[in-house]
Amino acid sequence: MIELIDTNTTLKSLPELKAHLDLAKRLGLPIHPDPRKNWDNLKATLLFASQFEPTSRILDAGADKEPTSVFLPTMRQLLGCELFGMNLNYEQERETIDQISYVRGDISKAPFPDAIKIGIGKRGF
Repeated sequence: MIELIDTNTTLKSLPELKAHLDLAKRLGLPIHPDPRKNWDNLKATLLFASQFEPTSRILDAGADKEPTSVFLPTMRQLLGCELFGMNLNYEQERETIDQISYVRGDISKAPFPDAIKIGIGKRGF
């Protein structure tokens, strides 16, 4: 399991931003075109990675695809678990990119268990 870092913070300085960007690069994680998003993404993915196992199934409702969002690709690299993105705006009904399944749809009508729809159950669905 990944160790949790302090995630309840705000970005305070350019050196802090650079340190997180350097860490993401050293780890070989996907890099967002907006440097500030890499700080946010690293904090979020380390938080999630500390709560889930490699056998988890995780749904990101409202997920964007790379390069707009690097959250799911980062989770894939950190955990290697089964990942799904769902958004009403996807052009294709279903698409798999780098082992991540993207499904066009409305989360309130998603074919996933109710627990994941409302965020219950910290181990995924």
